[in-house]
Amino acid sequence: MSVTESVVQNGIGEDLGIAFLNSVVNSLNAALKDNGVVDRATREKVLSAFVFDFAMKLDQPDEITVNDAGFTPVLCFRSSDDESKLVYSTAFDYHDYAHANVFGALDAEEQGEP
Repeated sequence: MSVTESVVQNGIGEDLGIAFLNSVVNSLNAALKDNGVVDRATREKVLSAFVFDFAMKLDQPDEITVNDAGFTPVLCFRSSDDESKLVYSTAFDYHDYAHANVFGALDAEEQGEP
């Protein structure tokens, strides 16, 4: 696949980023429960620490050097309608949503929501 277009779309890009972060929270939460970490307070501490650190790696990334070239990670999303279109946002910071996503996922779980 050859990427030919990269589009900054702050509105939908932010929505996509928040949805992705929520997916990460749900995946890690499920892994914790599957491995015997059932106490909500313990899972909340682990989730909050991991998700905040993960988000900071997107917001304030360290440069990664490969073959003497420097790179920084950028989270973007490929359109299912046009695979050459990548969407991302520059208007928000992932870490601003990290804790809210954790609390929202745990509260939804307590209320029996998927």
